[in-house]
Amino acid sequence: MAHLTIIRGLPGSGKSTLAKRLGLLHIETDMYMTDHDGNYNWTPQNYKRSQIWCFNTVCLNLNLGVNVVIAGVMAQKKAVQKYVDFCNEHKIPYKIIRCLDDFGSDHDVPDETLTHMKNGWEPYEGEEVYGFFGELES
Repeated sequence: MAHLTIIRGLPGSGKSTLAKRLGLLHIETDMYMTDHDGNYNWTPQNYKRSQIWCFNTVCLNLNLGVNVVIAGVMAQKKAVQKYVDFCNEHKIPYKIIRCLDDFGSDHDVPDETLTHMKNGWEPYEGEEVYGFFGELES
């Protein structure tokens, strides 16, 4: 049976690095916003489309029996909850990991935006905390 790993955290917290290390099908919104030449193109329109693409791609692959890891900021509970609801509805096991490291943002996220994300962060009950350069906390 397929399972889903959800990795969330602020930009630069190590989400993508951890996701790649898990060896599962790795999906995230940044993939939608990066062209074939590696250029990142964040716009509000692209971001909204990327969220829809990401959710649909995750659900399709889980339904096909593929183990998936999704990595994204997902600062608000509702961003995580839609994946949890899908998994619960389809009896798919999942776990949630929150990354806490600070390696700096690959996409030059402005400090004001980072502060807004930090101030609006909503913890998700039961999430595992991964931080301090790779040590898993309980």
